[in-house]
Amino acid sequence: MTNQRYIIGSLIHHWRINLAVALGVAAATAVLTGALLIGDSMRASLRHVTLDRLGDIDEILVNDRFFRAKLVTELQSQPEFGSDYKLAEPAIVFPQGTIETRGGQDDIEVARAANILVLGISDAFWNLDSLNAQPVALNDGEVILNQALAADLNVKVGDLITLRLPKELQVNADSPLGSEESTDRVEGIPDLKVAAIIQNKGLGRFALRPNQTTSRNAYVRLDLLQDELDQDDQCNAILVSSKQGDNPPDEDASKRLRSWLKPTLSDLGLEINPVSIQYKPAGATESTVVLKYYSLSSDRMMLDDDSVSVALRAFEKYSPQQVFTYISTALMKVSDSQHIEDGSEGLVEAKRTVADDGEFVPYSIVTGIDSQTVLGPLVNEDNQSPLPVLGDNEVVINQWLADDLKLSVGDWLRLDYFEPETTHGRTVERYVDLKVSSIVPLTRPRRPFGRRSAEFQERPYLTN
Repeated sequence: MTNQRYIIGSLIHHWRINLAVALGVAAATAVLTGALLIGDSMRASLRHVTLDRLGDIDEILVNDRFFRAKLVTELQSQPEFGSDYKLAEPAIVFPQGTIETRGGQDDIEVARAANILVLGISDAFWNLDSLNAQPVALNDGEVILNQALAADLNVKVGDLITLRLPKELQVNADSPLGSEESTDRVEGIPDLKVAAIIQNKGLGRFALRPNQTTSRNAYVRLDLLQDELDQDDQCNAILVSSKQGDNPPDEDASKRLRSWLKPTLSDLGLEINPVSIQYKPAGATESTVVLKYYSLSSDRMMLDDDSVSVALRAFEKYSPQQVFTYISTALMKVSDSQHIEDGSEGLVEAKRTVADDGEFVPYSIVTGIDSQTVLGPLVNEDNQSPLPVLGDNEVVINQWLADDLKLSVGDWLRLDYFEPETTHGRTVERYVDLKVSSIVPLTRPRRPFGRRSAEFQERPYLTN
C-alpha cells in the first residue's frame, strides 16, 4: 500500500472526526477574519469622524484664561507662516455651556441642555470646514445650533434661547477670599434668536475630544461673547489651518509655529512690578535706597506650578525667592496653658470677641518667606547678626503687633485663618498657635501708605 492510499483510507475511515476538525477551523477562520474586518472598519470610521469634526483645522491652542486676539494677527504676519499654513482664527471655546428655552402654553415649560460646546466665532471660521459648507450669516443677538442640540431642545429657526456660560474668576469661587460677586458663577445671555440649524457634519460636529457621539454645539459671534464677558479683543483659542489639507505640517513645522507665538506677560495673567524701600532724610536732595527688587505676581490668587518653574529657571542667576502671603482673620496672644504646642490646628467655632477672647488684631497679612540674602536677611538690630532659622511652629512679628498685643519673645501667638476652599459653600475657619521667635522693628513713615508709596525721613527697615 502506498502512502497516498494509506492517507486517503485513513481520512475516509475517520471522516466524522476530520469533518468536525475542518468545520472548527472554518469557524475560527471566519471569526478572526470578521474581527479583523470590523476592527479595520472601526478604525476607519473613528478616523473619518475625527477628521470630519476638525475640518481643515490642523493646530489648536486652547487655554483656560483669555489672551489678546491680536496674537493671531502677529502669528499670521510671520514671514514663513504662509509656507506651511494658510489661516489662523481666534475663537472663544466653552465646553460647559447651558442653553434654556421656553415653550408650551404660556411659555411655562422649560427645556434645558447642559454640557454643550459653545463657540464664539467670526465669519471666517467656516472657511476651516473641509466640506466647503456655505457660510451662515450670523448677526448680533443670533445663535446657530447643530441638529443634535436643536433636537434635544426641540427648537426651530426663529425660536429664542438663553445661553449660560461659566464666568472666568480670578479668585476661585470656592475660596473664602473671593468677592461676593464671585458667587454668581454663570453669565446669562438671554433672547438669542436661532438663525440656523446646521447638519451634524464637518464643523457642525466640531469637538475638542474624540467621541463617537455627536457633540451638541452652539455658535455665536466672537464679538458678542467678548462684550458679554467683558473680554474686549480677547480670546481663549486659536485655530490654525495648514496650506495643504491632505498633507498636514510635520513636527518641525509645528515647532516653528509655536516659536512664532509670542505671548506677553499680560497674556499669561502675570505682572512684574519694581518695588523699592527708600528714605530721604530732612535736608537731603536725593533719596537713599535701602532695598530694591522686582515682584512677579499673578492676576489669580496664586502662581501656578508651571509659572513658578519657568520663572525660577528664567531668573536663576538673580537667585529668585518664593513668597507665599495669606490673610489671617485674627491674631491674639494666648497663655502657656491655652496654646497647642505641637503645631496642630484647632477649629474656630464662634466669632472672636474682646469679651470672650481678649484683645486681638483682625485681618492681618501673614507671609511665608525664607530669611535669605536676596531680600534680607532679617537681622538682630542690636548686633546685626542674622535672626535664627525659624522652626515649623515659630513666627517673627513686627514691633507694631507686639505693642498692640503686648507680646514678647517666647510668647504664643494664635493665628486664625480660613481654609483655602469652602465646603459646599461654607467657610471653615481654623487656628494655629506659633511661638514668637523674634520681634523686628518698623520705621514710622512721615506720610503713611495711601495711593502713593509711604515717605520716610528715617532709614526704614527691611520689614517695612
